[in-house]
Amino acid sequence: FVVVEQGEGYVTHITDTGVVGWRYLTFDGWERTLSLRVRGTCKGTLEVYLTDENDQPAGTGFLELNEEANWSWITLPLAAAAGDHPLRLMYRGEGVWELAEVRIQ
Repeated sequence: FVVVEQGEGYVTHITDTGVVGWRYLTFDGWERTLSLRVRGTCKGTLEVYLTDENDQPAGTGFLELNEEANWSWITLPLAAAAGDHPLRLMYRGEGVWELAEVRIQ
């Protein structure tokens, strides 16, 4: 679900095996940092993965999510070959988490 509270929109009610994703992100072959602004009543692992044009894995990373009532930033190095790749985040664990912002720098 996407909700707006006090002028800020975010994805909410992300539970076990829930996926959030974006298609056609263009990468230049340089390593980047993926930063996510998250909160939730959760305990689990967030699998971060990219796929190539044939939907084959092109890069994967993992982040631990723990209960956090306030918005906080988590980061992960992200490396992808040059070209367009979908980016997907899959949660595996207990509870619910929310996503307010994504940055690739």
